[in-house]
Amino acid sequence: MIVENFETCGVGFSHLIKPKSLITSAGSVPMGQQSWDFGMESALSYNPSPLISHLDVHSIWSRLWNLYATLVFNLTWYTTRSEINAIFQKRYGPKFPTIQEISSNAAFTFINREPFIDFATPILSRTICIGGIGAKAPKKLNKDLDRLFILRNKTVLISFGSVVVTKNLTLKVKKAIVKVVSRFPDITFLWKYEKPEDDFAESALASIPNVHRLKWTPQNDILADERLTVFITHGGMASTQETALRGKPDLFIPFMGDQPRNAGMMEK
Repeated sequence: MIVENFETCGVGFSHLIKPKSLITSAGSVPMGQQSWDFGMESALSYNPSPLISHLDVHSIWSRLWNLYATLVFNLTWYTTRSEINAIFQKRYGPKFPTIQEISSNAAFTFINREPFIDFATPILSRTICIGGIGAKAPKKLNKDLDRLFILRNKTVLISFGSVVVTKNLTLKVKKAIVKVVSRFPDITFLWKYEKPEDDFAESALASIPNVHRLKWTPQNDILADERLTVFITHGGMASTQETALRGKPDLFIPFMGDQPRNAGMMEK
């Protein structure tokens, strides 16, 4: 049985199901108490906290900031974990094991990490790095996309993944993006915009011919196209790994979670 450890309901239910083997997983680098759940050291003296982007953790001040960021996150994590443990123990009895106890007894742990580009950190032999496992062979672009690539000598993809919905960004952020792309009329911008016909897009982009709104983008295929010049991304782990795999220059605009760390990782 394979369960995600960040969302802990599956971990608790695994104790009730009692599978022959339990494999826990992390959709990104281990967050909060996940490292402790998996029996891994955080190595804060040189390894950045998952929620910060600075690269230098060798000075005393950077190490203190690293420790502070980790403690704050772990305090929040501990609070939610305690509530979840209380729910399970209220329903199934006080002897029901905690999430950490169940996770620590897992046979293996899958982590969405690519060691070749990630920060160095100690792991156990039962910890399997599966970063990039979902990478697929790129397909040829369809005619509509191919036509956009031949409009100008340079083409830039703007995509913030499936979690950060572009149409829901603040007006200030969207205006800033429009201001930037309008200054480069010799570059074609492919902007993943989930609702291309909304009022802002229609009014702000109507007079900018080099910006093309796409409701959905085959990101893996576009990144593999040699004509793509730059990828502007939010820095989600999947997008970061795809960018590294295809060897494309990228510009990170991190919003939340592990994205600042991923940006710092690629800067390194």
